[in-house]
Formats: sequence, structure tokens, C-alpha cells
Amino acid sequence: MGVLSQYGKDKESDLMTIYNKFKDLSRIDQFKYLSIFIIILVAFGVSANSLLNSFTYDDADQVLENKLITNIKYVPDIFLSNVWSFKEQMSSNYYRPLMHIVYMFNYHLFGLKPWGYHLTNILFHTGCSVLVLLIVLFLIKRANKDELSTDHVLVAFSAALLFAVHPIHTEAVTWVAGLPEVSFSFFYLGALYLYMKTAGAWSKYYWLSVSFFLLAMFCKEPAVTLPVLLFVYDLSFCKKIPVPGPKSVRSMDPCLAKLSLVRYLPYLAVIAIYLIFRLIALGGIAPTAPRHADLKFFSYIINIFPLFVQYLQKLVWPLDLNAHYVLHPVRSIMELPGLIALVISLGFGLALYFAKKFNGLLFFGMCLILLPLIPVLYIPVLGENTFAERYLYLPSVGFFIVLSVLALGILDKFGKRTLIASLIILASVYTFGTVKRNMIWRNDLVLWTDTVRKSPDSAIAQNNMGIAYQREGQFDKALEHFTTALKLDPKKVKAHNNMCVIYLKMGSHDEALSHAEAAMRISAGPDEYTNLANVYQGKGELAKALACYLHAIELAPEAPDAHANLGLLYYKQGSIDEAIKHYKLALAASPNAPETNYKIGTAYLKQGSIAQAIEYYQYAIKGQ
Repeated sequence: MGVLSQYGKDKESDLMTIYNKFKDLSRIDQFKYLSIFIIILVAFGVSANSLLNSFTYDDADQVLENKLITNIKYVPDIFLSNVWSFKEQMSSNYYRPLMHIVYMFNYHLFGLKPWGYHLTNILFHTGCSVLVLLIVLFLIKRANKDELSTDHVLVAFSAALLFAVHPIHTEAVTWVAGLPEVSFSFFYLGALYLYMKTAGAWSKYYWLSVSFFLLAMFCKEPAVTLPVLLFVYDLSFCKKIPVPGPKSVRSMDPCLAKLSLVRYLPYLAVIAIYLIFRLIALGGIAPTAPRHADLKFFSYIINIFPLFVQYLQKLVWPLDLNAHYVLHPVRSIMELPGLIALVISLGFGLALYFAKKFNGLLFFGMCLILLPLIPVLYIPVLGENTFAERYLYLPSVGFFIVLSVLALGILDKFGKRTLIASLIILASVYTFGTVKRNMIWRNDLVLWTDTVRKSPDSAIAQNNMGIAYQREGQFDKALEHFTTALKLDPKKVKAHNNMCVIYLKMGSHDEALSHAEAAMRISAGPDEYTNLANVYQGKGELAKALACYLHAIELAPEAPDAHANLGLLYYKQGSIDEAIKHYKLALAASPNAPETNYKIGTAYLKQGSIAQAIEYYQYAIKGQ
């Protein structure tokens, strides 16, 4: 009891020490630290229900079937290959090595428990929310000639609170594969804030900023826009652009167009380093074939405006959120949607021009909306989802800086009560929308049911809905959605492959063969050869099956499905050693496959190797 009593007194003493230190702070600092504490609680709390969610969408590939995250020996491969390199023969325009590094950290800390991966995203989001508060407060301070009041802290708190709870962020935060978005944004905002604190000197903050920028670049490509944003910051808030020197700070007048690049050179050096790694990993800046190849160059350009306006709309009005938007391109700028988008875009540009003249804070906020969006407005280099809500995660910071200008106006004209009342109403609506949307991402069946309802003309959504039903064993419903996917996109090879798998499970070998051959006519890749081999194996035509498996392995030496099914073929033939060999090759490419571990255990049991059989059965149980 004495020890417990002493422990209680020590804790009480620690709390009193913290309280006394807090009490000694100025009123502004007290409000600032209290605001940070509240932001941390809210940002974490509004996303906390996503901790109950499963892996969804691409998570199965990027986590469950990603051998690169299972062992530190793969770190060189991670930095020298594209983001999808763990799936053989799959090229990509994306180079994001830190995504795999963070997943590797999660894998060794949490195993394959989804909540651990969701927790990481939530922590990044919480950090970004705090950085929004600090950045907005710093910007207001600069705009107000280095003077602060508690009202200014309230405005910065409002911006960070709305950022923390905005529904548009659910895709980036709640989806495990949204990690690149929240991680690059955290390092990007950290680099920006540290740069602002340098005051032009070669200080520790400056070099920390450069280091954060390096991390941001290796998280996601749009980080490349940061040096331009730093220039915009200097242009917006510094009458004279500070040029860091070894012992003193010199200045140059931007009005004379004599801006020195010295302060930006380390950031440009980071970009050069990144580009070298990217060129080695990808073999080019963007080597894969462009999406929507039916569009001409002029069509790519004119569709920038509708995309940009769609992003603005979702920032202002985050309703009817969707995991997959179908691109309906305008073919002429004179089409009504194209014309409206052009007018709104020109209006944004005009507002940007006047903001530069009269309000540096507004100008900077609008630039922060625009700059990170530029890389995702050019359709050819994007992935399957041309418009994606997660792309708004960082630009939304600029939106809330713009709202800060509005909040300052409300404070000036209507007072604090009006601002607080508006904040409570808007934050409550946002919070409700975010918590509700988090639940849509809880598993694939719920997610794709919602997506198909909103985008019934999306072949990707229909195919993924079919996969969700397939995993639930609802084969009839799965086949309906795969059939719809093929009607929308007759070249959707994944739908043919999936239908082949289902018909095989149903014992309909002729139907399975029909879809396997249809898939082969579209794309004769390792997956297609493996499916065709599976059909032949099911029909008992083992020689044909063997030839197809070997061809699949020739195309992709690490193909796990081909090795696993070839192992099964050898097992049925009584060649147990060959079966175990191919099972292990499958396991090397996909270490977390419980079925393969089970098959190895069964093969060892057939040999009478009881101890080894038990070992692999245990691996199978662990991986489920």
C-alpha cells in the first residue's frame, strides 16, 4: 500500500508540475497548446471507428500478397523498382518506396492485423491536422505583421478542426492503401512549416525541412510541387526574399525580378536525387501506356478544366462520395459541361490574380489548392481511377487557409460568437459525414455495394463487386456482376479470369474453358495461362495443364498461383518432392498464403514427415 500511495503522490506531483508550467505560459500560448490537444483528440476520434475495418480494395495486393514487406532484405528491391514490382510483369508509373517501408514496419509490428495498418494512417492524419493548425497560425502571424491574438489562434484552430473532420479525407485515411497520401502530406506540410520557421537562415529548421521534403518525395510524386509553393510563400509574405548566408541574412527585392535560387537549390537537389532513383526503378519518367488512349492530346488538355472543377466541388460540397468515379470526357470545350468548367477555372485564375495583389494569405491558400492538384489533372499518367477523392487530401489544406480568410472577416464584422456557432455547425455536419463514410470502407462487400450503386457504369466497380460476392461464396451474384463488367468493357480480362475461377469451383469445366480462352485472346499473360492450366487440370488433361503452368512460370518465374497449382498437379501424380518444391516457390513469392502452407503440410504428412507437417499447418493457421 505504501508503494501505491507513493506512486499516487508522484503522479499528482507530475500533474501539478505540468499545470504550473501551463499556467506560466501567456494566454495565447495556453490557448495554442489547448487547441493542439483538442485537435489531436478530434482527429484521432473521428477516424477511430475505421480501426474495426478490414483490408479492402487494393489492400489485398499491397499488404496480404506483398512479399516485399515481409523481410528487410527486400529494401534494395523496394528502392530500385516500381510500386507494383512484387507482382511480376506489372508495370507502373508510380514510384513510392516509403509506402513499402511503412508497410514493412507495420507488418513486423502488427502482423496482418488490419487495425494496426489503419492506426498508422490515423496517426499520420492526426499529425497533419496539428501541422495545419501550426501553419495557419504562422501564416496569420506573418500576414498580421508578427502580431497574434487569441482570436487568431481561434481561426487557426477552426481551420485545423475542419481539416481533421472533413469527409473528403475518408478515402485517404480509412483506406489502408491511402497511406502514400497521408504520409506524403505529413512530410510535405512538415517541410513547409519548418521552412517558414527558418526566417531565411541556414538553421537546423532549414535542413530539417529539406530532409522532410526528401521523405515526402519518396512517399508520393506530387511532393515535387513543394519548391514552387515555397517560392509562392516567399512571394506572398516577404517584402524582401531572404537569402541565407553562412553568418548573416541578406535580402533581394523580388520586385526587381532578382530572386536568388540559392535558398531553393537543396530542394532542387532532392528532386534530382529522386529522379535518378525513379529513372533506375521505372526505366523512364512515366513508362506505361497512357490511360484512355482513345483521347487525343487536345482532349487531355480540355478535360483538365472539368476535373479541376470537380475537385473544387467536392471540397466545398463533400456529398455523394464514391470509391470509383467514371470518367465521362468532354470532346469539345464548347460542350456545356466543358464551357462551364472553363468559366469557373478562369474565375479561379482571376481570383488568384487579385488575391496576389491584395491578400497574401488568400493567394497562398489558393496556390496550395492548385499546385498539388496539377500532377493529377493530366489523365494519361494516372491509374484506373482518373478522379479520386484522396487526391484532395493535401489541397484541402489550401481550402481551409482560404476559409481562414473568411473566418477573420466574420470575426471582424460579426464577432467571436458567430464564428464559434458556424464552426460548431459545420464541424458537426462534417464529423457525422466522416464517421458514416468510414463505415462504408469496413469491408469489400459494403464498399463495392455502395460504389456500384453510385457508379453502375463502372466496369471496375462491377468486377470488384463480383470479387466481393465470390469471396462470400455467392457465386450466382458474382457471375451477374462479372457479366455486367464485360458488357461495359468487353476487354475486361480480369472479369473473364474471375468467371473462369467460379465456373471451375462449380464444376462447369466447359464454361470455365470458354472464359479462359476468351481471356487468352485479350491478354496471354501468366494469370491467363495459369487459369487455362487449372481448367485442363480440372478436366484431367494433365499434359496440357503442365505445359500451360510451365509457360506461365516462364513468363513470370515467381508466379505464386502457377507454382501452387503445379505443385498440386505433382501431388496428385504422386511426385511429392516436386510438389513441395513448387509449393515452396509459391510461398517465396506470397509468404502469407495460408492455403499454400496447408498444402505443404499435407505433402509432408503424405511423406510421413510429421514434425514438418505440423510446422506448416501452424503457419497456415497463423496466416488466416
